[in-house]
Amino acid sequence: MRYFSEYQEALEPKSGRRFLQELETTEGIGPNPLGGTFKATQGIGWTLTTPGFGIIQQRLPTIAVLLEAMGLPHGPTPLRSFWQKLRGYKCNAFYLNVLVIPPGKAIAPHIDATLRDKAHNHNLLPTCVSVLWLELPGEFDGGQLRLYDQARPITAVAPKVGKIVHFQGHLRHEVTPMKLAHKLQPGPARRISLVCERYRLPEALVQKLKPISPPTHKSFGTYLQKAKSKPLVRFELD
Repeated sequence: MRYFSEYQEALEPKSGRRFLQELETTEGIGPNPLGGTFKATQGIGWTLTTPGFGIIQQRLPTIAVLLEAMGLPHGPTPLRSFWQKLRGYKCNAFYLNVLVIPPGKAIAPHIDATLRDKAHNHNLLPTCVSVLWLELPGEFDGGQLRLYDQARPITAVAPKVGKIVHFQGHLRHEVTPMKLAHKLQPGPARRISLVCERYRLPEALVQKLKPISPPTHKSFGTYLQKAKSKPLVRFELD
């Protein structure tokens, strides 16, 4: 079974820039709502069911092209990526968030589980997680997305603006620190990505969820602390 799929030029960089400009003007970016290890980062996040994507596109029209690139519900008909179709996934609940990581900051190994409280299921995991990179410094080292199956290294994905990676929701993952090549360089010095956790919940539960609502992160923070305590082997790939 394949753990992940990677697409190098899924989005034009200018589309990501337009979205970030609109986001900072209308919604704003503040302390990351996920807390815990993410407290050194910034961001904004939403819990959505399929109708919620229509609402978020009314608030942020420039997000439409990003949703389409990621194979997320877009317009009146939910679109699914080839990777999802191949696996037969029919996700109906989502956690979508913009993640801003400053230089030198890392995110410890964890498994995404943001909707556990809302689903009243402490064993819930997303079916898959998607990451789309929107902004990076001109020159840098690090900032990798590293994937693990339990403690076994799977791959290290190098960030690139416009690249998308989809990976199975049970995989542990971390983000390594990003080091700028030059202390003083023109342009942005942020690592910004759009991340989506995709879930398949019982339809009766989905009907009880709001189309779009702010995140609940209590159980995620607890799970993150537990995940950090589990040892990982040294990251080496064949």
